[in-house]
Amino acid sequence: MDGHDTHVRPPPVDVATQRAIHEPRPRLGPVLLGLLALDAAGVIGIWIASLRRGAFEQGLFTYQLEGNVPIFHLAAEFGMALATLVAIAGWAAGRPWARPLLPFALGMLSYAAVNALGWALHNDVTTAAPMLLTLALAAVAMAKLIGAGAVRHPRQ
Repeated sequence: MDGHDTHVRPPPVDVATQRAIHEPRPRLGPVLLGLLALDAAGVIGIWIASLRRGAFEQGLFTYQLEGNVPIFHLAAEFGMALATLVAIAGWAAGRPWARPLLPFALGMLSYAAVNALGWALHNDVTTAAPMLLTLALAAVAMAKLIGAGAVRHPRQ
């Protein structure tokens, strides 16, 4: 033997990174990505406007009659909006880390839209339209992501 181990395993491959680099990304289009980004930015804007108008008059850390502590609800809403904006920016820039982040962010966005839709139907039906639009946009984006994956990865 010459001192070299011929049975050395190669370093593990990061499958997600390899997939993101070598497989083409599903095309979501600038209009869809732009509308989703506008949606996420709108969530931030609406909450800032609501807080400036005195939302949660009992305080952000006080249990509310609606069944939550506002600071946690706001953290979830802002986290969802920021995750969506980062995922969209990463997707548009072709970053590999955006491939798993975008479906996660779309799921968060969909959950927030359904939750807000319940509030809208109870308090102000006219505000339900943006929630329904958000659900439609997220559904279209997810369908494109899932459909593209099914085409490239047929069932064995």
